[in-house]
Amino acid sequence: MPGGQHLTLAPGWAAGCQDLVSALAARKGIFHAVAAVESEDGVLRWAGAAGVAAPEGAPMRPETPFFIASVDKLLTAAVVLKLAEEGRTGVDEPMTAYLPRPLTAGLHRMEGVDRTEEITIRHLLSHTSGLADWLEDRPKGGRSLVERIIEEGDRAISVAGMLEVVRAGLAPHFPPQPAGARRQRVRYSDTNYVLLRAIVEAVTARPLEVVFAEML
Repeated sequence: MPGGQHLTLAPGWAAGCQDLVSALAARKGIFHAVAAVESEDGVLRWAGAAGVAAPEGAPMRPETPFFIASVDKLLTAAVVLKLAEEGRTGVDEPMTAYLPRPLTAGLHRMEGVDRTEEITIRHLLSHTSGLADWLEDRPKGGRSLVERIIEEGDRAISVAGMLEVVRAGLAPHFPPQPAGARRQRVRYSDTNYVLLRAIVEAVTARPLEVVFAEML
């Protein structure tokens, strides 16, 4: 469009998209839904929402902030693989090749052996590192961080703070898995992608959100 103007989707398209979002939000157990459609060149675009935003119960709108959970893991993985394609990282290189030792030291101690140096970028991408989950795993006799947040309220925490939670009180679940093994143990852990975020920021010298905008 001249002057960089955007063309909104025709009313029929917009109404159909909104109907789909409203139907999704009406399903049992779903409190709200947000969706957006945009052409690759940005000329056609639509965004809509339905349901209510917790905990206030206000109507959900496209601009209402919401918890994205692990949606960003897809973006982080794509960026890590792009960096590998460019030769700036290696998926089979140890994560410690890219991160300062104070950040990674002692993250994977199991049966008296520190296996932190064995963890590769591939382990992090595939959740085969065995690392504890900084957010949901419980320390012995204690509560997980997410349980404490639900009871006590939100808090700000840095990447270093997240990793210290793991180092200080959470045991790994299994050793880093051999890359060539036919069967590998897999356990989902947010810690893996916290470390990948730190690697991306270290390699690019930019905040993760800036790297997303530039590379994706």
